[in-house]
Amino acid sequence: MAEISERQERLIRQVTRTDRPILIWGCVLMLIGCAYGAWGAIRFNPRAPLTAHVSFDRPVSQLALLYRPYQRIIALAQPRSDLEGMLKTGLEANIAFSMGLTMTLIRVFAGLLVLVMGMVALTVRMERRRLLSVIHTLRAT
Repeated sequence: MAEISERQERLIRQVTRTDRPILIWGCVLMLIGCAYGAWGAIRFNPRAPLTAHVSFDRPVSQLALLYRPYQRIIALAQPRSDLEGMLKTGLEANIAFSMGLTMTLIRVFAGLLVLVMGMVALTVRMERRRLLSVIHTLRAT
């Protein structure tokens, strides 16, 4: 078996040294992803107004403002009959539902994305650990 060069030795030490931080980082990412996705799903309210969707996650919350022009149009509409009033009420409910569903899906997808990033970090850590054990076993022989 060939000797390990000094550069390769430094690389092995570096990989060994960064093993625990990758494990911690992966677990933290998974926890944050699960928590954020669950929080987004729990917040789903099909009848909530626009302001109910604004929260600490400003970039995602600002996406709810895309529905603001439609709400202005609905607010300006004056129904002239009971049927038009029912249609306006149904349209308001439809907009509120689609806004709530959009916000919920974006938050759940973002949480899942972070969760998968954590899983990737844990997979990298496990495979690196496996390769390091093979290297150490070969060194011992």
